[in-house]
Order: sequence, then structure tokens, then C-alpha cells
Amino acid sequence: MIDYIRKTADNQVLIVSSDKQVVMDKALHFVIEQLANERLSSLEGRITAVKKLFGFKAKCPIYLGRDLLLMQVLGIRSEKALLINIYSIKSIQKLKNQKTRLTFNRNHFLDVGGFSSICELLRKARIVEQYRQKSDR
Repeated sequence: MIDYIRKTADNQVLIVSSDKQVVMDKALHFVIEQLANERLSSLEGRITAVKKLFGFKAKCPIYLGRDLLLMQVLGIRSEKALLINIYSIKSIQKLKNQKTRLTFNRNHFLDVGGFSSICELLRKARIVEQYRQKSDR
């Protein structure tokens, strides 16, 4: 399961999962588009649907399947883009230095930006997840 995807300083894509890290020499948009296409969809279609259904304006969660719901900590177009799979998050801890520690299911962690912005992104992602659960019934 993918834990997070980030753009590296040399503009490559780093995909971190619980058991490995893969670096790809491709554009981040292309990598996420491929993930959507594997699920018979497009990235634009996923984002448009979430915006229309929930009224989100920016940093929309990207639902790509039952094991992949990405919250955009730093957006896809950002030089330091970071997308985190909420299904991989085990715990969230507020740190003293205005950062947030995300611990993943296999107990590795990632320190990211402000706690309140992470909580807002998680709130949006949980709304999408609740909708998905209702539609599966």
C-alpha cells in the first residue's frame, strides 16, 4: 500500500510504501494519472467529481480506490508536492515546532507542516471516505 508520494528536489517522484521506496523519473501528474487510469478513470475526472459533490475549492482529496485516498499536503503542481494516503496513517501527533508527525501503519513517520492544516485536509478526506462507505452499501 502506498503511504505517500512526493516530488523530490531533482523533480523526480518518490513513492513510499510500507515495504519499499521507488523513485520514478516522471512528472508527478503523469504518475497520479497512471494510478487513476489503472482504476478506469482520470485524475481530472476524480478531482472534478469531488469538487462538485462536496464543494471543495482547493487541495481536494484524490480518491483512487479502497486502498488509496490521497490528501494533498502540498499540491500536485507545487515544487515540493506531497500527497499522503490517509489509509496508511496510524497516528497524528502535534509537535512543538509547528509541525505534525504522521506515523504510518508500519511505524515509520513523516514530519509535515502545520497541525491545523493537516487536520483540515484529513477532515476533507474523511468526508470523501464516508461518502464512499455509504455508496458501497
